Amino acid sequence: MNAPAVHGRNGQRRGRAGGGLLCAARTAFAIGPIFKSTPHHWETVGTVDQFPENNYVPVVVTLTAGIGQAGRRTVYVRKRNPAIDHRPL
Repeated sequence: MNAPAVHGRNGQRRGRAGGGLLCAARTAFAIGPIFKSTPHHWETVGTVDQFPENNYVPVVVTLTAGIGQAGRRTVYVRKRNPAIDHRPL
C-alpha cells in the first residue's frame, strides 16, 4: 500500500510553495493600483507674472474632479530660475 503524498517532506514543500504563491498573489493585488495611470489634464493656476523666481507661491488645484474638497490639493509654484534649475526643459 502506498502512503499519501501529503505525509512527510513532500507535503511540507507543497505547503510552503502554496503559501508562497498565495502571498505573491496578495502582494500583486495590493500594489497593482500603484501602477494604474490616470489621465492628464492641464489647469490654469495664474499668469507667469504672478510667480517669482526665488519664492514658491501656494496654489490650490483640482486633482480629482467631482468629489468636492477631497479632490483639491495645494501645490507650490515658482517661475523657472536658470541659476537654481539645472535640468534642461
